[in-house]
Amino acid sequence: MTSHRQRFAALHVVADALIAHLIRTYVVIAEDVAADLQPFGNSPRILRSISLTPAGGRGAPLLFGFSDFPGIRLRSGALGDAAFPACGCDACDETWSDQADRLEREVLAVAGGTLDERVTDRRVSIAYTYPDGSSASEGSVEDYSAADLERARGLLAAAPGGWEPWPRR
Repeated sequence: MTSHRQRFAALHVVADALIAHLIRTYVVIAEDVAADLQPFGNSPRILRSISLTPAGGRGAPLLFGFSDFPGIRLRSGALGDAAFPACGCDACDETWSDQADRLEREVLAVAGGTLDERVTDRRVSIAYTYPDGSSASEGSVEDYSAADLERARGLLAAAPGGWEPWPRR
């Protein structure tokens, strides 16, 4: 049960500020993309989406989806996909400020070139390194569509040594 969804409305403001910071700091192409075209699965409806693609083609792209929950759905790199808040129910007791910190850490890790993704015949692994630690997940390729895996392999082939830091202005 979620009794007060609006407590997460500030995440839209935080995401807009992060996007503005990234555009000011890095050489990126920012695009408003049609929300209904973005593959965010069964998540809340996406109201708008902004994609950020770093120049040079070797940095991991980001796609911010602003949901009507309200919250943020973030796609990073080839297969990274996270929701902020992760759940939002009363029992999980998530706060907007904790989720804002989590969003900022993940976004800055991607821009800093510390996202590591690998796709093998059977496994997908995604890891982020932060100044104060790291997080990692691993799953089966069966958890992804064939189209997503093909797209991921194409993106990862363009950065054979792994994702690089975004170029600074």
